[in-house]
Amino acid sequence: MIGAACSRTVLRAALVDKYNTVRPFLRLLGESKALGADA
Repeated sequence: MIGAACSRTVLRAALVDKYNTVRPFLRLLGESKALGADA
């Protein structure tokens, strides 16, 4: 049981790190005229 909890914690930390890397670009995509975002 402890191993599964530890694995979930490690996975959660990796996902948070990945999201924090991508998040600044999500705003840029929302502003992109090429994607018709402001139409």
